[in-house]
Amino acid sequence: MGVLIGLIVAPSVPAVAAADPMSLAGFLILLQQLVIGLAMGFAMRIVFAAVEMAGEIIGLTMGFGFATFFDPQSQGHSSAISQFLSLVTLMIYLAANFHLMLVGALVNSFSTMPISAAPMGTGLFQQMASWGGRVFSAGVQLSLPIVAAA
Repeated sequence: MGVLIGLIVAPSVPAVAAADPMSLAGFLILLQQLVIGLAMGFAMRIVFAAVEMAGEIIGLTMGFGFATFFDPQSQGHSSAISQFLSLVTLMIYLAANFHLMLVGALVNSFSTMPISAAPMGTGLFQQMASWGGRVFSAGVQLSLPIVAAA
């Protein structure tokens, strides 16, 4: 799946100066892209975790505290209501083409946070905070329709 998304996104990424993957610059580029990807994935996971938590609370208040299923994603038990709401949220996510919005946000991340082999100078923390704000903004934009629907 990751390779397929990479093949889809690669033509839209601007050309970057070559960097040796075994150098410090190559490692920093790898670390930068890893942090951006993890932040985007974490932002989407927060949305689904919120729906699962709401399902747990609803299930407990309805008296379904003992009606649980094994959830392989969280490696724990979750209530039937939580599982149901998770599946409904996933169906809404796919039916409304939000997965395409996620790929679009991934493509836009390369223009708002360009790949750079240049070492980050003294403004490292300001640049990381700026990137964090942009990633958070993209995550909120992706999550708003799902939160509104759920």
